[in-house]
Amino acid sequence: MEAVVVRIRRKSSKVFRACSGVILEDAGLVAVPFGLFFEQPCHKEETIRFDPSCVHQHDGIECAFESEPSKWISASVLRILPLWKYSSIDLEDVLCPEEMHATAGPLEIGHLGSTRESARIASSIVLVQSLRSSHRGKEPTRVEQVDGDIGTYISLPGSPFPQFLGTKFLHARFNGMIAACMSVPMKEEVNRSSVYTDGPCLYILDAQVVPGFEGAPLIMKDTGAICGILGYPITSDRVGAVFHIGWPIRFIRHVMQAMMGMQQIPPATRHQSAYDKPMAHAVSIHTADGCWASGYIIDMEKRVVVTNAHALPHEANVMVRCSRTGILHPGHILYSFEGILDMAFIHVPELHITKSDSSSLELSSTVLCGMRISILGFPLWCASQTHSQPIVTRGHVTSVLRDAHDKEAIFTTDAKVISGASGAIVLDDDTSHILGMVVSNTRIVHGSTYSIIYPTFNFCIPSTLIHRAYKAVLSGNSSINSIRKAFIAQGVKHVWDTLHTDAALSKL
Repeated sequence: MEAVVVRIRRKSSKVFRACSGVILEDAGLVAVPFGLFFEQPCHKEETIRFDPSCVHQHDGIECAFESEPSKWISASVLRILPLWKYSSIDLEDVLCPEEMHATAGPLEIGHLGSTRESARIASSIVLVQSLRSSHRGKEPTRVEQVDGDIGTYISLPGSPFPQFLGTKFLHARFNGMIAACMSVPMKEEVNRSSVYTDGPCLYILDAQVVPGFEGAPLIMKDTGAICGILGYPITSDRVGAVFHIGWPIRFIRHVMQAMMGMQQIPPATRHQSAYDKPMAHAVSIHTADGCWASGYIIDMEKRVVVTNAHALPHEANVMVRCSRTGILHPGHILYSFEGILDMAFIHVPELHITKSDSSSLELSSTVLCGMRISILGFPLWCASQTHSQPIVTRGHVTSVLRDAHDKEAIFTTDAKVISGASGAIVLDDDTSHILGMVVSNTRIVHGSTYSIIYPTFNFCIPSTLIHRAYKAVLSGNSSINSIRKAFIAQGVKHVWDTLHTDAALSKL
């Protein structure tokens, strides 16, 4: 897939604005994010109305392609494609193209989720026409266009900081993965024929990119097929860009087909994901004050869930949402080990578990530095009935701390962990066995109000400790007291206590 840069010059400014783009039907039809045409970037607390007229308020559009990076070619706006009526992460207003066409404006760019982390997502893309003379009369270059899945590794060809560096680095490639796929919720009052149901309409991406890559194609590393277009970053005040959104290419083609009469795309083929079984174990825990945490089903037969104790302050009863069904169930806290290890066990008697999901995941007997891992949790936003799947991030075990008996007491990873992921399940990427549970990332506190978060240095409890504690809870009070004393005698508590200093907090 050839990289491309699109730039414009506003009538009110002598400065160019530029970003990457995706070549669609042939070498001349390029899709770019609508944000390229904003005069000013979005600010944290404001909502910007979608004004189609701003697309035409410029002195000109030019494209530069990777094969001819020094040659800027004139282009023009062909069409604005509104993808969502309102860019809410709930996706309750993702409409069919026919309905979009009738209610195309005004659209808006809004916040992502209901957390303190602020973010922006765009509602539309713009199609730009720039047919190079070298391609006139030739057959269009066809690139396979498919849906990506959770865990798909992607490559992103684009140009970093094109507004300042032009096309000097147009050959740059960044890498990442699809962390979550979100589909349109199906409501009883909505006509099913008016909603896109043939695949995801939004990706959450775990990709480290820089400004200027917005609009870059998402290329699947294993097949070379294009699965989407890079959107805008999901940002945090103290971390910066933590995730990015992406637009699935088949969803875009569906809108193009309905609004422009483009060639119809064949139905999607659903392949089993490597995360299908672990997804059935992931849950979100909800407290009465509106907070939430991640967790996983430690005992399928007895319907017991484990999470972090710090996420359940002074709680006796909570609600637990299963990621497979999206249904909330009442749960009762069996025991909290707060003060020794940051974990709590919750009994959820009404938790619905299908026969295919009834078997528990196997445990990993050891944790080794360098192991490839995946974390399944619920950062960014609270899981809902229609969007209950966790976000997946990947990384490696970076260190292992041992107790006085040379057993694993803590391990750290470089996978991305942010607010909401407390209690998330950690898996061995090669075997899908449970390695442990996330406790926190690293937060360095400066004074009483300011702190810096390091999301890629996080602390986890090994599964061996979790299951020793769970067996003690099942056995009763005497066993619980014994295991608490054992954890103290072995130095497990001492190892965890060393994380709590005046400058550092290990709780999300």
